Amino acid sequence: MKVRNIIGITVIAILVAFFIAADCILLEPTMRTTVTGLLCSPEPLAVLEDDEDEESGGQAVSRKIVEEGAVLVRNENNTLPLSFSADKKVNVFGRASTDWLYGGSGSGRVVNENDGGSNVDFLAALKKYGISYNETLASAYGRWLTPQGTGGSIGAKPWDYYKITEPAINDTAVYSDQLLSEAKAFSDTAIVVISRRAGETIDCPRVQYKHKVSPGMQQTDESRHYLEISEEEEGLLRYVGANYKKAIVLINSSNVMELGFLETIPGIDSCLVVGMT
Repeated sequence: MKVRNIIGITVIAILVAFFIAADCILLEPTMRTTVTGLLCSPEPLAVLEDDEDEESGGQAVSRKIVEEGAVLVRNENNTLPLSFSADKKVNVFGRASTDWLYGGSGSGRVVNENDGGSNVDFLAALKKYGISYNETLASAYGRWLTPQGTGGSIGAKPWDYYKITEPAINDTAVYSDQLLSEAKAFSDTAIVVISRRAGETIDCPRVQYKHKVSPGMQQTDESRHYLEISEEEEGLLRYVGANYKKAIVLINSSNVMELGFLETIPGIDSCLVVGMT
């Protein structure tokens, strides 16, 4: 009796599997159309006619994704979009501003224009739109630490790939009194760039790995995880919030970050989450 039951159940299971497979094969076009209609825009982001249009079409898709995907999470006093009464000048703080992220690592890697790609970083984009940024400030970050580039996660160690590199605002080797004074005179608008990368094979760490240029030893902050702002980033945000008429934060991250600091750090007018561009 038990054997017959087992055989019967097995036969029924085989028949059910057969009809499901047949149904999927016969109805696949309909299913595909339905799923596509639910998940995708009714109009394509871009239509590529031939190989010559691949690059320009890709840029069009990228631009549309950023335009529709960027999130303005704070905008006090209509700070954004920026308007200039005189010279179009901004101070761009945050070492991440010199290491803009376009994508992740591995299958998600995106190359910048310096690597043969057509993507431009944030500082170059400002110039393209006729906005001057404080190049002295950008150079100070470059002297503190050579731009790291997109980096590769595959085969890397988490304390290398996920290292947060931001100088402290009281580090006079980077932020001299003269540099800070000249920055205030340059513009009353400050943009702070904060970035977080991600890549294949390595999950985001539950601690913060940091790099101390002098004496060059690695540091670990176990009180904060990777998707929180670091102690150095917090200090920078507090300084900018207290010293600039307009203080804007750009989150250039492949992951959702904790943004509770917007409620606890005074003086931050706007925050725009732009993701990977």
